[in-house]
Amino acid sequence: MRFRSEKGFTLVELLAAVTISFLIIGVIYAVFQSVIVQSKNDMARKNFVKEQTAILQSMNRAMENVDSLEPEDENDDGTFTSFNAVDIETDVGDNGSYHENQTSTLIAVSDGNLSIGGTIANSDGISLTGTTFSIANGSLKCNFVIKDTQNNLEKKMYVSYKLGGEGNQ
Repeated sequence: MRFRSEKGFTLVELLAAVTISFLIIGVIYAVFQSVIVQSKNDMARKNFVKEQTAILQSMNRAMENVDSLEPEDENDDGTFTSFNAVDIETDVGDNGSYHENQTSTLIAVSDGNLSIGGTIANSDGISLTGTTFSIANGSLKCNFVIKDTQNNLEKKMYVSYKLGGEGNQ
């Protein structure tokens, strides 16, 4: 009687190897997928912070040298969502007389957008619904509510601008 050596795998060994391979691939896929989701979330948060910065920079530029405000839609509690920012410049004429030049910029929050002089300051997908303004102690108080509607992010910021041409925050 002669024994021959059997080479190869049995069906059970082959099924066990395939099952273990699928488990390993499944774990690797799950880890890879979670890294991708985390990266997208991190990128969304970074873009949201950039958007907040851009909105505040636009508002800072608009409020430079503003001397007074003219609210357009003041509520009973003293808050408003649109106003004219008035800048009064004094020029000296050739004969030594003084002339005041007044410029006005409309700043408004409507339909979720912050409009400064007719230009929308926020990007699509960013809403400023709930943002209000008020005047207290010679300063404009801005209660910004900035929302990223696509990624469910929200930030509330309170910024104050001193009126009277200084533009200080």
